[in-house]
Amino acid sequence: MGTAGSGRVRWGRRRWAGRYCGRLDMEVPEWEGEWEVNAPDQLPDYMKHFYQKILDTYNVFEAEMAKQGRLYRVEYAKSVFKDMARAYLAEAKWYHDGYVPTMEEYMPVAQASSGVRSLVTVSFVGMGELATKSAFDWIRSDPLISQATEVIGRLMDDVAGHERKEVEHFWKCKTARKAEALEWNENEGEMK
Repeated sequence: MGTAGSGRVRWGRRRWAGRYCGRLDMEVPEWEGEWEVNAPDQLPDYMKHFYQKILDTYNVFEAEMAKQGRLYRVEYAKSVFKDMARAYLAEAKWYHDGYVPTMEEYMPVAQASSGVRSLVTVSFVGMGELATKSAFDWIRSDPLISQATEVIGRLMDDVAGHERKEVEHFWKCKTARKAEALEWNENEGEMK
């Protein structure tokens, strides 16, 4: 049992790790690559800065975890981040190809791109002795609680995005005022 002070440090590290990767998650472009230091040379200019930020962030993680003898944690974090990047790439390909996936195709990709596994894994990185190797193995196994959180979060986001697009579409097509478009949406697609 730790003291209150050590608890603050432990949870402070978790927040520190979450802050670093939360910023990265918001910026992930259509990227899937190897974890190579020289990879930025092969990337388009608009992605070089972002890729360097990823490398720098995980280098900070590696330095901190190496001091604690917990370097394996960074490999878990890198692995789920790569999974998330692959999912973003799949979604981008679907979009650019004009392809509408089936729910069976969409949901595994949508779950991976939700960022839940990445966020949980990165949170574990900064939890000190509370997060054991078995905790990392557990989240990597894609437990039901993680799946449920991913599905709920992703579908809520998709519904909100869909409603916003409907309003924008009505607004443009009908040359309606924004207030009329919002009223149309609130009335489930029917004008009074």
